[in-house]
Amino acid sequence: MKKIFITILSLILFSFSNVKANQEEFMSYEDFLFDAKDLLYQTVKVQVPFFWFDIPARTAHINNGESLAILMENIERDQVLNIAKLCDAGTTCWLDVQGEVLENPDMFPPFLIDANSVKLHFLVGYAVSETGSLWVGASEEDAISYLTESNEGEAYLSNYLWISEPGTLVIGFGSGLTEFYVAHSFNKYAEVTITEAVKDCDDQITGILNSVKCEPITMDIPWWED
Repeated sequence: MKKIFITILSLILFSFSNVKANQEEFMSYEDFLFDAKDLLYQTVKVQVPFFWFDIPARTAHINNGESLAILMENIERDQVLNIAKLCDAGTTCWLDVQGEVLENPDMFPPFLIDANSVKLHFLVGYAVSETGSLWVGASEEDAISYLTESNEGEAYLSNYLWISEPGTLVIGFGSGLTEFYVAHSFNKYAEVTITEAVKDCDDQITGILNSVKCEPITMDIPWWED
């Protein structure tokens, strides 16, 4: 089993553009703010950057908390708790929100969305060295930085993924004489993601190296609870 390294949560909030896969279906946060007064009492679909969560009030505060909050009374308990669990200080979260735009009777923040549907996008970055050391962090850049400090001079492969719930990140890792191979998979069921990651890694290996077999490196998400 390869040795696993874990990043300490960065206290710096990383700034990422909207999750690309949903830009056509969901309004951007900036467009929403520009049109918010004209959208009152209408149902909207908007993608918003998460800021912090008030669990007793079931309310997500967005961006810097000054302009918008999302009311989640109508969202399933598990979804609400997943957001509260994953979206900690130093992590990057976006929410796809559908619901009615309201004025806030308490004045601050000025706008609310009474959500009937919410989907979480939580960013996970990883970097794997040529010797099979794994760093997982709040962004791909974060993971690379910690890996290069610890494994100076080693080649590495890195990537990132957006997830919507806690689960298991599995890295399929294989090492040949001159090359190494990495694939990732994520699922809330560890057995499923192990099979997928190892297969995707093995599929990269061809020719005279086809005797190399990939093995799984597993990491529970959120990683800071290990």
